Amino acid sequence: MKYNWMMAGVVAAGCLAAGCNKQNENTPAAPPAANEAAPTAKVDLTPLKNSFQSAPAEVKDGLDKVVTAVKSQDYQAALTELKTLATSVKLTPEQKQALAEVMSQIENAIGGAAAQVKDQATKAVGDLQKSLKK
Repeated sequence: MKYNWMMAGVVAAGCLAAGCNKQNENTPAAPPAANEAAPTAKVDLTPLKNSFQSAPAEVKDGLDKVVTAVKSQDYQAALTELKTLATSVKLTPEQKQALAEVMSQIENAIGGAAAQVKDQATKAVGDLQKSLKK
């Protein structure tokens, strides 16, 4: 008997949740999910690749990790690897400049992503408040 009441509660909650998910014609669409294509900052790795063309194999392995991390938008991993490269090998002035430039671009990309998440969260809170007033 207890199981039937619990099942009825689950079904009622599901129906309620499904009904609350409907949007009115004048309700704006939800912001894109985090995994949807959203405008992201471009990180140009060309200066980095060009300045490290004659680098030893272990350095090139580190650069490959940076490229992979940037392509997957794992900016924290890219920064960590760049910092490791900056401190583990002797760099030419051109290489130092390329590292600094790419690190700056990645930091800007991180800031842009954070601002975008903040804007989406603010909009979601506003939409939630509007829907609760109805």
